[in-house]
Order: sequence, then C-alpha cells, then structure tokens
Amino acid sequence: MIYRITLILLFILLSSCDTTKYLMIDNQQYEVVTGPGLIFINDNLYADETEATNVMYLEFIDWTEGIFGKNSIEFKQIQLDKSVWDNTKFSGKLNDQYFTQPHFAEYPVVGISLKQAELYSKWRTDRVAEIILIRKGLIKPEFTYSKDNYFTIEKYTNGNYDWIISKENILVPEYILPNKNEWELIAGKGSNLPNGIDSTLRENKKTLKKYNYLSNTAEFHSNIKTKIKKSRCGIATCEAMALGANIYGLYGILGNVSELTSNNGISKGRNWKTWFTDNQIEKDLPFDSVNAWTGFRNIARQRLLKVK
Repeated sequence: MIYRITLILLFILLSSCDTTKYLMIDNQQYEVVTGPGLIFINDNLYADETEATNVMYLEFIDWTEGIFGKNSIEFKQIQLDKSVWDNTKFSGKLNDQYFTQPHFAEYPVVGISLKQAELYSKWRTDRVAEIILIRKGLIKPEFTYSKDNYFTIEKYTNGNYDWIISKENILVPEYILPNKNEWELIAGKGSNLPNGIDSTLRENKKTLKKYNYLSNTAEFHSNIKTKIKKSRCGIATCEAMALGANIYGLYGILGNVSELTSNNGISKGRNWKTWFTDNQIEKDLPFDSVNAWTGFRNIARQRLLKVK
C-alpha cells in the first residue's frame, strides 16, 4: 500500500513537469522530463528547489520497510540519528518530534550521513525513472513488488525486469549530491550578487518586510522581533520554503541547514547555528559527523538509459 501511494504521488507530481524541452545526444533528440521539484540552472543541470525534507526521506524509509522489512540491513542502514538534538540546547524537545510529527513534515531532514543521502538519491532516481517509464508505456504499472522483484534502472537497461513491455532509449533525471563546485554554482557564484540573492525580487521584498531576514541563521533567532510564525518555523530550523530564495529560485541555500556535498567531510552554506557573513558561497564547513544542522539538496542531470 505504501509503495502504491508513493507511485501515485509521483504520478501527480510528474504530471506538472515540463516535458517540452529536448536534449541532443549523438545526433539523436530526446524528450526531457525534469522531475518534481527541480529548477533549471543551465545546460543539463537542475537543482532541487528546497533541501530534502522529512516527508521526502520518510517516503524512502516507508518504501524500504515495505520491500525489505524492518529487520533488513537495507532498512536499518537508512535510519536517521534522532539523538543529534542531544548536542544542542533543544535536547529533549525535538528528539522524538522533529522527524515524526506532521508539523515538521516540510522541514529539512537532519541527522543524516553522507552515505544515507547517497542511498536516498539512488532510490529517488529509480522511483522517478519508474514512473516515467510507466507513463511512456514501456513497463507495466505493477505494484506487487518484493525484495526479489522491484524496479531499478539497471534491471531495465539489462532487460531482466519482469514487467518490460518494450525497450527504448530514454532520458530520466539522475539525482545526486553536488560536489563543492556544483554547489557553489547553484548557490549563485559568478552572478553579480555577492551571495547569489536578489533582495529586490518581489517575493524576497515581501519576506524582508515581514521578517527582516531572508535566511535562517543565528541573526534570525537572536532577534525575537523577526521570529516567523510558529506555523512555519520551529525552535531551530524553519520550513524549507519559509524564507527567501536565491537568483535561481532555490530556498534555504544559505541558511536553515548546511548542505552535504559529494566531497567527503565538506558541507556548504550557513545554518541556524552560524552567523551570516560575507562570501557565504565560497566558505566550506566541516562535516565530521551527523548533526542537527546539516541536511542535503539533490542536483540532477538527464541520463540516457541505453537498453540492451
């Protein structure tokens, strides 16, 4: 049932995706489906509008439990460390609430390792690819999968997936973690704005007028007059889209939580614990262990699935 719900939700999200773009590969034109939540950056690079949220990661956990079971290695290795709040002044207040309470569904996921973020990215790629192939009529919409028979890109391209209707080379978005340089690019490096944020944009002007700040950093929490309503901001993090967006329309990239990169040990962007300073984009933050102030954001590129 959980798996079916996940697929139905993806159907709805993908129905509003832009499918009018095309990409030329080896003199062949392929239709582009960008995938839910992705913002075009340049060429063949897209980035998520927000950091990965609790509800997004919870779908991953629910799907894994449904396929492999609670006692499986697959299920156990993706469990978040909810004790990360013990190392903050919010110990006891958020440990059992932050990841499980509906109020925090759209808040950025934390307590996550680099490996877990990579596993999520692979799972997300497979699930979105599956829906695209179903919509294209290339595989059957079969929902009775098990640990021995579920969709992956590799099974489709190798031709050993039971519900293949027909084989076709096709583009799908491949979700990954950005490396350090890619993160700086999507954050706005190279623009004429020092931190990649245009405060004159209509929505950002409205946010500034209402809350005085565009980023959830230590300054935001130090001034009680600027506190956002509790319906959109907890005692540490805020909802992923609560404050301002950068020049590409990406929310929270320089605040709320820092973001993992594929460069082991390096995260980027400020967070609710740090102060907003100059040259935000270029600054690295160490990522030594899972914590309550680091999450992640996917980027994506179109990948051509070549079937055998």
